[in-house]
Amino acid sequence: LFETKEEGRIFHSEKKLPQTTKQRSIQPFSMKLAKFTLILLFCWMATSHKILVYPWSPGLTSHLLDMFRMASLLSDAGHEVIFLSVSDLTEQIQKRGYRVIAFPRPRESNGYFDMTEFYIEPSFATNVKLILFMRNKYRLYCDAFLSHNETHQRLKEEQFDLFIFDNGEICSTFVDAVLQ
Repeated sequence: LFETKEEGRIFHSEKKLPQTTKQRSIQPFSMKLAKFTLILLFCWMATSHKILVYPWSPGLTSHLLDMFRMASLLSDAGHEVIFLSVSDLTEQIQKRGYRVIAFPRPRESNGYFDMTEFYIEPSFATNVKLILFMRNKYRLYCDAFLSHNETHQRLKEEQFDLFIFDNGEICSTFVDAVLQ
């Protein structure tokens, strides 16, 4: 039953009107794709996943705390979170209830390093020194990871679904290559 108005009169009819292109509800392909993606995302979120988290190797506390917040949210959602870290941080991570796959601290590194000298007198020369200092520290930590085959084997055995790393961690590309 439908009504039409024509010159002030209303007509009633039980005859169905043919649907024109304008009357149909046509969803663009992008809308269908978005709905499909959301359905897949919800299905993915409904299952538990194994997630590798890699904080910044030298272990600056602020970076580690951000990773702990993220890991906590993921754990609360039912996911298994495992940290990859230099061995110095193992105890600190385990206290939070997470498993750790650790690689040894570089022998040449004395653990945490003090960068206050670079912030006392900010200048171009000091910034260059800081960049060189960080490059050398990163090289040590990347070499320590790359040379520890036991860690590589453990990472491969775990078969992670997702890899999350600190954006300051340049060794993450090597970790990703090991996970492939």
